[in-house]
Amino acid sequence: MRELLDIDKEMLSHEETLKELHQKLMVGERVVREPSTIALHFITAFQEDVMDKYENAVTDKLNQYRSKTSRQKYGSSEVYTQFKQGIFVRLSQHSSANPELTSPQTGGPKSWYTDTAH
Repeated sequence: MRELLDIDKEMLSHEETLKELHQKLMVGERVVREPSTIALHFITAFQEDVMDKYENAVTDKLNQYRSKTSRQKYGSSEVYTQFKQGIFVRLSQHSSANPELTSPQTGGPKSWYTDTAH
């Protein structure tokens, strides 16, 4: 489940970066170096500049995400919380004790967010 959330975050990073570049272009902001006087060179330089900006921005977003703790990455994910609660409820139906489920924001079971729990 965590791998799916990580892939989702990666795809969102690509989407956000494309939207940011598009927004800059729409307001007339320059996203590349000054144009060259040679047309072919300009097109190649333009493509390289845009691709470099795109790749660097995505890499920065992913590095920021990867540097977070498990609790920071998954603690605010409603999908992850529902997944874990579903498992917990299913398992607790086979047990006589049904402890109250708490949200991760109020201190859900710490094992949900440790790096060893999957």
